[in-house]
Amino acid sequence: MVDDNLKQKFSFPNSDRYTANQKEQESELQRPRPVVHITDALNIEKKDDGDARTIRTFQADIADAIKNDNVSMIKVALAEKKRQETRGNFDSTLETKKNDTVFYMASIGVAIVVVIGFILFVAFGTSPDAQQPSAPGQTNTSQLIIYTEFSTVIDTNNRDANDIERLVTRIKDEKFDLGAMKEIVLTKGAGAETQKITTEDFFELIGARASDSLVRALDSNFLMGTYSFSSPYDTYLIFKVNSYDNAFAGMLNWENSMDVNIGGMIITKRLIVPSQTQPATTTASTTEPAVRKRMFVDKVLQNKDSRALIDERGSVLMLYTFVDKNTLVIASSDKSLKEILFRLTTGRIIR
Repeated sequence: MVDDNLKQKFSFPNSDRYTANQKEQESELQRPRPVVHITDALNIEKKDDGDARTIRTFQADIADAIKNDNVSMIKVALAEKKRQETRGNFDSTLETKKNDTVFYMASIGVAIVVVIGFILFVAFGTSPDAQQPSAPGQTNTSQLIIYTEFSTVIDTNNRDANDIERLVTRIKDEKFDLGAMKEIVLTKGAGAETQKITTEDFFELIGARASDSLVRALDSNFLMGTYSFSSPYDTYLIFKVNSYDNAFAGMLNWENSMDVNIGGMIITKRLIVPSQTQPATTTASTTEPAVRKRMFVDKVLQNKDSRALIDERGSVLMLYTFVDKNTLVIASSDKSLKEILFRLTTGRIIR
């Protein structure tokens, strides 16, 4: 009995009520809480009856959290504004990156166009048909036929064929780099009117007994020069051809006087031999053989069908060949012809 009385005396008051409330609160905590907006939580009015709330809701907790943490609508508004500004900066950054990408792509496109343009300029602007630089004191309107490392000018004003031959012979003795070529630029006129002579001017200047059909078959542009291989140096002439058939026939006809017209400029070693065949002189004791004059014969030089002027010993003094139907070359030897063919074939413009 004593033990029962003690239990009754010291039992927790209203224990059955506490247990019921505890179970109700646990059931309330397990119930899904609705989504509450911050402004709704702030609008809740606090009761003044002083009674302690035994049941707490998620909406009430939000309101207490905002009030206890001193969160105001101004702070919420400032936070929202900051979030929007941050979002705006992000969009601006994306737009800036997009614009930068467009700019970079455009720059790359322009660079590619410039590089292609430069390549085309190098390939076609400096081709063998490009304009040759003018020699000092002249206006050069001719097109470059082959590349030459050096050039020199002969003024043809008030000069005849003998003067030209003498000046060319002097240039052939001038020393320059072995294996190089020097152009001999023949000019006419004075001052601003100075210009390179044409093919027709050249034939007229040297008094060539060539047919008019040959002169008309050749282009007005030609090249005269020397090649530093042996001493004295070889001399050459290069003509562009407009009509191959007429040029070929005209060269065959010119062979009869070519030695007299240009032999002094082209032939490197001019041997003194009779130009006409001497009849044999017969005596009782001796018989002297006839001396043959120089003549043109067919030869294959540098794998090209050529016509070569040979002396009585068969040595080549001068030759000419059609490299193709557009180019005629007259040269002192097969060595200068070889170099000319190389430069015409490779189209070498700048070393």
